[in-house]
Amino acid sequence: MFAGKVWWFSIREEEVMSNAYKLSYYAWITQGIPAVQIEAAVEKFATALATELNKSDPGATVTVQMYPDVPPQIAAVIGEERHIALINPLGLVFATRSSKNVNAVAVALRKDAVTGDIGPFYRAQIYTANPAVQSLADIKGRSMGFGSPISTSNFLFPANLLKTKHLLWFTSSLNFLGGHPQVAMAVYAGKIDVGAGHDGVILDLATQPGYQDAEQKLRRICWIESLPSDPVAVNIPDDNERQRVAEALVRVGQDPAVIQQAISIFWGGSTGLAATTTRAYNPIVTVLQDLALTQSDLSN
Repeated sequence: MFAGKVWWFSIREEEVMSNAYKLSYYAWITQGIPAVQIEAAVEKFATALATELNKSDPGATVTVQMYPDVPPQIAAVIGEERHIALINPLGLVFATRSSKNVNAVAVALRKDAVTGDIGPFYRAQIYTANPAVQSLADIKGRSMGFGSPISTSNFLFPANLLKTKHLLWFTSSLNFLGGHPQVAMAVYAGKIDVGAGHDGVILDLATQPGYQDAEQKLRRICWIESLPSDPVAVNIPDDNERQRVAEALVRVGQDPAVIQQAISIFWGGSTGLAATTTRAYNPIVTVLQDLALTQSDLSN
């Protein structure tokens, strides 16, 4: 009888723990927005998700964890089950390479900067304030600024475009400045000739004190299309449980109040969430292969 009671208690304890989830994000998930505002938005999202999960899984909890950068978040989502990660696209790719239990289940929807269409993609741009730079060909011999090497729009896709045009290694210097705002400010000030960033980087700079004329001073050289938007990744080995969580994420991501109070803040204007799969991020794998880059190369 005693052994039976111990066995019963162990099962009950496992059941109690099985619906405790961690929701993580990285510090620069949205640049230019105060950290306290991002934290509040993620907490609101976690609360809404827990409420939704409780409809089919009473007692489910969602706790929030912030990581200072993408690499430690990658390590955490690989090593922890029932981990839900608001992660960047490159982080997803590296995490799924390391663990078959990590999958993309939702994607942030974006409004296309050119067409106005809503979808799971966005654009990057290469831009300048130097009047001598009128086209991509004029980048040769000029200084080039990127943000974080583990960003798709702030480095990977723009660098790949320059490589395909045989320009990447013919700039006078390649500079990693830390993020989208830092690159835009450096280009504005003439400290570097050309910068790369997401589709709203010039508009974002124009909202900052002292840079109100950014839209007049900074000039786009070209667009880079069809970058996969930010994913939500999960480490949930059980197929049925993963599907339940994925569906809950999408339902929460379509709630207008959650979009306004959380999603549009920590994903910089995102219009909601839709279902996705890891395969949707294969274009990033291809670019990594073309540039012969590994996680170690981009994390150091």
